[in-house]
Parts: sequence; structure tokens; C-alpha cells
Amino acid sequence: MRSPFAKTALFLSVSVALAALLASATSLDVSLTAPQYVVLHSFKTYEIREYAQTHPNMWVSTTVNGESFKDASSTAFHRLFGYISGQNIAKERIPMTKPVVMTWVDAKGEQVPMTMSFYVPPSLSHPPVPTEKDVLLNVETRMIVAVRKFGGFADAEDAEREVASLHADLDRDGITRANDGFSLAVYNSPFRVISRHNEVWVPVTFSTFAEHEKLMDAKLGSDVPTVKSLDLKKYLGRFFQMYDSRIASWTVERNAFCATADYGLGSDGKVSVFNSEHYGSVTGPYHNITGYAYIPDQAYPGRLKVHLAGVPYDGDYWVLELGPVNSDGLYSYAIVSDRHKASLFILARDPAEFDSKYRETVLAKVKDLGFTHFYNQPVLTVQNGCTYPPKHFG
Repeated sequence: MRSPFAKTALFLSVSVALAALLASATSLDVSLTAPQYVVLHSFKTYEIREYAQTHPNMWVSTTVNGESFKDASSTAFHRLFGYISGQNIAKERIPMTKPVVMTWVDAKGEQVPMTMSFYVPPSLSHPPVPTEKDVLLNVETRMIVAVRKFGGFADAEDAEREVASLHADLDRDGITRANDGFSLAVYNSPFRVISRHNEVWVPVTFSTFAEHEKLMDAKLGSDVPTVKSLDLKKYLGRFFQMYDSRIASWTVERNAFCATADYGLGSDGKVSVFNSEHYGSVTGPYHNITGYAYIPDQAYPGRLKVHLAGVPYDGDYWVLELGPVNSDGLYSYAIVSDRHKASLFILARDPAEFDSKYRETVLAKVKDLGFTHFYNQPVLTVQNGCTYPPKHFG
């Protein structure tokens, strides 16, 4: 690929402005706020991330046209640094964040437009409007990228080399790039000499990734054990959510109280889904979402997929263990996760019975299954003092 940029160290292009910001300590970059993301799949040399999965991200950006990489990055950085230093209608100083992201829509040509962006911290609910006409606020609603990490003081040729390697990996794995652009993300101040963290981001199409994940499962299988038999009729009715995982409590079930899941059986053999919760407290606003679940491969009856209204893809609903059948002929509890063991949902028919009979055994079981990491360990769902809607499926 023809080099679009002269060999220029990013360290040299932005060090003056970064030094002014971070001169008080060499380790401040460690504590800077960064946008949250979810890792959809990890490979040996890269990973697939989804940004702004549940909440939009705000960025402040500026675009420089027709300049060399050195000049463009210096011009862009000083514009954005000016914005966070008070060049906005509120004359407000805004904390520095990480990473500094430089994006090229088209990587061909010696001099191409480059957009540099700073992440706006979520604590700033109403960011002030920039006074500089070339600095703009923008909202990122959802972004899926392939990410390759590398160290050192990143320059243009480093970024191009890493992007070329990432392109080769994506082509090998059958993952389609969404466009010809890429981003260089720099996480550290120039004072950090060792253990530097840089990334290149390449947008990918989600539909292709979903097809790829299905293909990889077919070839490699999964080490997550699921139940060998599942009687759907014994799974119907209401479950109370006793635990979810930390990653779920941060994202799809953030501030959820009194969560329940109602299941019914449709004439097409699919399981109707009605999930409900109170938001913020046991008396907070009532939320619900509907959908359906199905078994894509009858050879694996515990590996269901679930489709929820408004969600553009079907997620895993893997049943890892079922409790004994109760007096109503229904499974007394269920342990549910996904192929990566990132999520965890422990469901019970009767919270009081679960607490007295099954809690210790189930928690020991999920520990044995590997739900011990910070992101997937069980987090208690409040079920005391709750009011619930009528059962949705009778």
C-alpha cells in the first residue's frame, strides 16, 4: 500500500501540547477516562469491539485537509486542546480523556483529510458548544471495529504497518471491512516511555461478523457446557432473576430491580419472551421488552438464540444447568450464559425457595464453571419489597 504519510513520529507532533497538559505527572494517562466498549470476540492478534452498545458516546472532533501527517496532527491537536482548555461558549475547562483518535476515511494518497477526536467524558451531560468553527461535537450511536494493539511511540508508518497486518487477518478470517478507512488511537502521554499503548481500529460489518462467529462455532465448537436435554414445557411461566453478571448489570440491566422473565410457547415452536424490571429502585419506572427464543440446532437443545425487540442481532441464550422439577412440573431454577461466559443469569421460580434450598449449591456451581472474573461473577438482583406485573403468559 502506498504510504499516505511521511515517516513522522506522533510523539513529535503532539508532545508540546500534551506536555502542557500533563506535566504535573508522568502517570496521569492511566487515570484518564476512556469510552466503554464490549469485546464481541477475541482472536490471537486482534479483537472485535462494540462501542456505544447501550449508551451513545460523545466526541469533539476536527478535520484537517490537504496537509502532511505531521502538520495535520499538530493543527488538529491544538484545536481540540483549545476546546478543552476553555475555547467554548461556557469558557469551561474539560478534563483530558483517552485515547486521542485520528481517523482517515480513505487511506490512499499523499495528503488526505484526517479527523482527530477527543472523547467527551460522560460526566459532562451537556458539553459546551465550541467557539472554534472547525471544532464540532458529534454523537457516536454504535460502532463495531476490529482492533489491533501495539506499543512504542506510534508514527504514520507504524499505523500503516499494523493496519496492513490487521487487514490480512480479517481477510483470512472472512470478516468484511465496512469501508476503506481506519483510525489510530494513542492512549499515553509523551512522558510514558515504556509500556505504551496504541491501537489501530478498522470498521467491520456486523452481519459478516455474526456469520463468521457461527462458522467458527461449527468448526471449533465451544467449551461452555450446556444441558443435554431441555423440555420447553417445563421452562414456561415466570422466572425471577436472582443474579446477573457484572457486565450485564453495567449494560443491559443497569439499575434494574425486581427483574422477571416470562416465557410462553408459540404455535411455531418458538418460546415467547417477556422481560420486565423496575428501573432505579423497587418502586422506580417499569420497563419491559418482548421477543422470542428458539433452538437453531436440535443436536444442542440447551444452546438457544434469543431475539429481542429493537436489537439488531440474535444473542446467545445457553442453558448451562436446570434445577429439579418442582410440584408444578416446572424447572425450579436455571443457569443461563453465552458461548463466551461473559454474561450470567441465574433464574428461579420462587425467590424464597431458592434462598433456602439452592443458593449455595448454585453459586458453587457457577464458580466451578469459571464465573469468577470481574466481568462475569454473579451480582445479586434485588427481589425484596417488589411489586410485579401480572404473569404475561397465564
